[in-house]
Amino acid sequence: MVTGSVARPLGRKVGNIQEKESVSTIDLSSLSQLTGFPVDFIKKELVMDQEKISVEDLRAKVAHFLNSTLGGTAD
Repeated sequence: MVTGSVARPLGRKVGNIQEKESVSTIDLSSLSQLTGFPVDFIKKELVMDQEKISVEDLRAKVAHFLNSTLGGTAD
């Protein structure tokens, strides 16, 4: 038996992130809530100091982190 909704309608606000077809920036406190990692840990591991980050920059920083951590080649 499935309880709850499998999909949320676009436009619903979850934390400080407004769900919509495109999200341009992400608040680190919301990312912290979604991932379970403290904001300070995210900042340290992704080598950043701002409270918001663009989706493109977040993808690049996570890719770099994974490549350097898992032994791949960094961009």
